[in-house]
Amino acid sequence: MRYFITGGTGFIGRSLVKALAEAGHEVRVLIRRESDREKFRAMPVVLRLGEMSDEAFLRECLQGVAVVFHLAAMRGGFGVTEEEFVSVNVEMTQTLVEAAQAAKVRHFVYCSSVSVMGHLAEKEMDESWPYRPMNGYGRTKAAGEKLVLSAASAAFPVTVVRPVITYGPGDDWGAVTKLISLIERKRYATVGDGKNILHLCYIDDMVQGLVKASQNGGNGEVYIIAGEKAISVNDLVRLIKKELRTNFPVFHIPLFFTYWCASVLVWLT
Repeated sequence: MRYFITGGTGFIGRSLVKALAEAGHEVRVLIRRESDREKFRAMPVVLRLGEMSDEAFLRECLQGVAVVFHLAAMRGGFGVTEEEFVSVNVEMTQTLVEAAQAAKVRHFVYCSSVSVMGHLAEKEMDESWPYRPMNGYGRTKAAGEKLVLSAASAAFPVTVVRPVITYGPGDDWGAVTKLISLIERKRYATVGDGKNILHLCYIDDMVQGLVKASQNGGNGEVYIIAGEKAISVNDLVRLIKKELRTNFPVFHIPLFFTYWCASVLVWLT
């Protein structure tokens, strides 16, 4: 089967590309010209160099493609504007959807994020939870979801997936990797009491979930992909310390102090 993947240079995307290629599928990966191609040197994939804003180029790339995995997104960082979030996460998604429709792609899988639901205060939540994004990334991923779902039809099946924090081999800058690094360097402190819950997913399970969404995902349906069990920040920190064989004391910073510092920094900038 022929697949087309955006966001293939990212942690999840690269793992998905590798899994599909090793399974014997033809995989086309959209990457920007300045992106690192070395990551794909040992993989039997077709690299298409170009921009997601070029609809004519996308239509050409998508000829004969059965399934599109759209993972590319603007995730954020210092100085990223709302306009930049909208340009990548909404406008370029619209361009890709229109190109995929024109190419008669059989299934469009949109990789969203649980951030569209905002800060999760409940221990058990599902896909029916309302949109409550808290930042530019979450707002524009929610807008992207709505856009993609509105395009769903019998002739253009669409499935949305919402990954949680994903970890595993190949993750060089994700949340869990950063946490491990901070603890290893003894530069970590927990904000709050540490009883807040995280839901993580191992990379192999995430890839399996994405593939299943492309094979069995319902048209117009949304699926959260997560590990079997959640874990508290305190328990995760204890687990990492055990694996690193370190006993340095982890201090807790009160939430009110963190909010106060953040307010001061916002005021100063």
